[in-house]
Amino acid sequence: YSGTGVGWQSTTIDQDGTSTGFFDIGRGYQMGTENGSSQLLAFTGTISENDETQAVQDYSSSDGRRWNLVSNPYPSYLHGNENADIDFNFLTVNQNKIDEEFLAIYGWDADGTGYTARGHDNSFHLTPGQAFFIASNNSAGEDVNFTESMQTLSPDSTDDFISGDVMDATEVYLRVYHGDALIEDTHIKFQDNMTLGLDP
Repeated sequence: YSGTGVGWQSTTIDQDGTSTGFFDIGRGYQMGTENGSSQLLAFTGTISENDETQAVQDYSSSDGRRWNLVSNPYPSYLHGNENADIDFNFLTVNQNKIDEEFLAIYGWDADGTGYTARGHDNSFHLTPGQAFFIASNNSAGEDVNFTESMQTLSPDSTDDFISGDVMDATEVYLRVYHGDALIEDTHIKFQDNMTLGLDP
């Protein structure tokens, strides 16, 4: 499901893990299986190398809500607020598009307590693909911005919004496909004390 001010919109993924549609870059999605069992899903596609936008709108004057679920569109961390980076962070860049009464991002705590607002008071970063709610202040609709300048490789924390659910960034698999055919793959491992140079 993806969340907008008019409610949740359903996207169906088949039992074999395939879908006929595309995910909208920068839109947030909530996922679950029909029977509650775990299932491995593979996502394929192009990684964004550009600044991205996502449409948000305040529907509260027409029996809707102002809340929109958006997400980090990059495979990297983003500076969330000015304590993370004074200029290039999500809240500062988009503050005139978020209702000033709710100038924060709202992340699901997944412990049954609801959402936690994260504003400019404590430094935080958005993990790769992290979804969160913001309150739009525009009934006509506008775009929030995700920019490459918000990206960072070394955040102050590798934890997402679910307390204790630390992102495991010790290894990455990169695979190149032509259609459905695997052309090449690379396995990259990360270890403590590595440098930006060649580490035999």
